Amino acid sequence: MSERTIQGRTPGETLLDVRGLRVAFPRRGRTPLVAVDGASFSVRRGTVVGVVGESGSGKSMTANAILRLIPRPGEITDGAIDFHGEDLAQASETRMQDIRGKRIAMIFQNPMTSLNPAYTVNRQMTDMLRRHTGISGEAARARAAELLREVGIPAVERNLDAYPHQLSGGMRQRVIIAMALSCQPELLIADEPTTALDVTIQAQILDILEQIAADPNRAILFISHDFGVIARLCDDVVVMYRGKVVERGPVDRILAAPEHPYTRALLGAIPRPGQRGRRLMTVEDQMPAEALP
Repeated sequence: MSERTIQGRTPGETLLDVRGLRVAFPRRGRTPLVAVDGASFSVRRGTVVGVVGESGSGKSMTANAILRLIPRPGEITDGAIDFHGEDLAQASETRMQDIRGKRIAMIFQNPMTSLNPAYTVNRQMTDMLRRHTGISGEAARARAAELLREVGIPAVERNLDAYPHQLSGGMRQRVIIAMALSCQPELLIADEPTTALDVTIQAQILDILEQIAADPNRAILFISHDFGVIARLCDDVVVMYRGKVVERGPVDRILAAPEHPYTRALLGAIPRPGQRGRRLMTVEDQMPAEALP
């Protein structure tokens, strides 16, 4: 991965090292469906690493595997997920419960599936703070309010007592980011956090993520299908195609001289101003044949 300084960021020690990760879904009487096939990459402290690819390429499944949140009957069948010298692929569920939210946190694509509609923002944030930091009562509420201010939530006291459905999509996503930051995790995984938002709100969320990335003690793994967003936010990029990592390296090098045909096709499919009438490149046969009905 990159040794350069990006936007004031200098790579630190390796925080996460994924080696030969394989995730498969068994199917009765049929060959297992392989969702992630031998993926390898690393994330260094103080950097943002982007994972890019189309839907079905395995990028979100890779993120879920890191936190051991693979939907059943999927399972990790090979490889290692080294986090501070500990292989998360072999860790117990009890151990993972201690790590999730506290040391590795995740921002999901759709905040409505991440927030409990039956509980207020305050309840959900203070429950997490109580579990992982031990603070409670007014101290927990004060910390929750502080986090909401940091991510730009207005009228904090009122919105702390709001239910998710009473907030806009952009505000819900800000709440999710605040919750992810509440225990000061070392690694933040952002799984397409701007996909469901309009362009203006997307830009605001990316501004927040850039501020988070300025912390030299934290790393971000940013999942996206949008090379434009990857180029803006990330230091390094991992390109996934049909469950495999087909290219990885510094963002500027890959943007300037992509080596793999799939990477070139992804870049060629990006509309550019002033090129009306230019035929966009297409990516053929992206979905594995065995996944088709």
